Amino acid sequence: DWVPTHGQVQALKEMATHPEPETGIAGLRGLHNLGNTCFLNCVLQGLVNNPGVRDYFLGDYHNRYRCKAKREQAGQAPDNVCMGCEMDRLVDECFQGSKAAFSPHSFLFGMWKSSQHLAGYEQQDAHECFISVLDALQESCKNDLEEDGKENAGLMQRLFRGFMRSDVTCLECQKTTCTKDPFLDI
Repeated sequence: DWVPTHGQVQALKEMATHPEPETGIAGLRGLHNLGNTCFLNCVLQGLVNNPGVRDYFLGDYHNRYRCKAKREQAGQAPDNVCMGCEMDRLVDECFQGSKAAFSPHSFLFGMWKSSQHLAGYEQQDAHECFISVLDALQESCKNDLEEDGKENAGLMQRLFRGFMRSDVTCLECQKTTCTKDPFLDI
């Protein structure tokens, strides 16, 4: 059983007696549930607070005001959405220092446009949503320039890909077979 230390008890007492600061801590911002969208909020909180994603968008590698994809979409259907621009907007909102909860309605609308199987206010699977967000971000950020001026070949793949290793040992001959299966999610 966990028992708080004397220092932890003192810290809790001190926090309870001091009013909260006027502004929040950057990155610590709640998201409103927009009608069974807790699955999306879970994914967004994880992405916004992932150091690689956070630094990419705060570092201005995808800027919604200078987006190539958005300029290429100009003149097409007005509901075309760049999910990189939506993530840029979301990260900016979360790191502006406000304590007030934020409604990610623009991101939700973009998800509905880019992943129509997730459209509507029904409950969805968070893992399926995560995969769709990664795919949409990978597509929309593929033409962004890196620090060295080269095009971004795959930010989301670099951040989230890996290999699952499976070792199977035969009980009769004791030979071990190793298999590595790639994945692009958690």
